[in-house]
Amino acid sequence: MTPLVIGIIVVILVAIVFLSRGTTNSEQKRSEYLQRLAEFLNTQVRPIEGLSNSFELVFKYDDQDFVFQDLEDLGFQVKIFRAILKTQLKVSLTLTFIEDSKSRLRSDIAVLEQLTSSGAHLAEKVDVPKSLRAFSIATNKPAIVNALFKQDDIVKIFNQFKGVDPRGHPTMSLEIRDGTVVLEFHSASHLKPSWVDLQNNASAIEEFIKKILLVVRAANQFEEKK
Repeated sequence: MTPLVIGIIVVILVAIVFLSRGTTNSEQKRSEYLQRLAEFLNTQVRPIEGLSNSFELVFKYDDQDFVFQDLEDLGFQVKIFRAILKTQLKVSLTLTFIEDSKSRLRSDIAVLEQLTSSGAHLAEKVDVPKSLRAFSIATNKPAIVNALFKQDDIVKIFNQFKGVDPRGHPTMSLEIRDGTVVLEFHSASHLKPSWVDLQNNASAIEEFIKKILLVVRAANQFEEKK
């Protein structure tokens, strides 16, 4: 083999070793943060059945049941990690944020079709707060959403979780679907809340739990009559 070929082979081998070490270090860091999170929440880490390299923690906080899931998604030639924190309401409410744009709406038809099963639709009767008017609201219970949006502390919480994606479209990390409140943590650093920040400070999850609890208690005031 010529020196050039040998040099290319050496470079490739070095790159493979470097990438494998990076993957190992990343997985170790992920495992360590999940263990710290489990210790902080007084629970255990367990694999999610049917999902590859994904884990969950089931715990109770202030008498409310929560589930935290750390998920691996396979993107185009890359692994994407994200996490979700979720809990259940006593009322079957759906509250989803969709970009308020006719051109964008066409790309959200799939989202709307999913919402239809829960009776949700774009709600013209919702008085959307000025700070959230980048979105249209899809809900199955406009009256409850209007009541929530009249509470400044609740609107403030939603505002803390809105962002902008790389194409300039508004995003919302906190939603309610079929009575389940879901907060998503993103691996992309420009979106809030950050999965990476949570890795670096597992105890920070408590602040997110407290914010979700405020939404839960506000919504639970409208518990459906049995």
